[in-house]
Amino acid sequence: MTQFLGKWNFVSVENLDVFMDSLGTKPEVREFMQNTNPDMEYSQEGDEWVMTIHIPGSTKVTKFKLGEPFDNTTLDGMPVKSTVTLKDNKLSETYSADNGKVDLTREVNGNQLISIAWHNDVKCTWIHNKA
Repeated sequence: MTQFLGKWNFVSVENLDVFMDSLGTKPEVREFMQNTNPDMEYSQEGDEWVMTIHIPGSTKVTKFKLGEPFDNTTLDGMPVKSTVTLKDNKLSETYSADNGKVDLTREVNGNQLISIAWHNDVKCTWIHNKA
């Protein structure tokens, strides 16, 4: 999993508006997310992993142990129950909330971090480049 360690700069996102519509995202949150370019960082503290998302005016830190469920919040503040696993060099996160389940896969391909999220049949893809 060491390929995830370090800082990742936002490049692009595809299908975010449709994805947020599927989630039932509030209009004010939708506007904020459409105008946000979140950078990411992964680090490790013993057997705990730390994912930090930097957005203008805020930083969201998520700590987790692989395979162990944990309480989390989405960027728009919605409480969720998450589990992150590692398989075939991909980080897979599943989280459940009132509006359903989201499956998120993150994979490093060369100098890029590719994150793909699914909610129902709607797919959203984020691309980050290694800093």
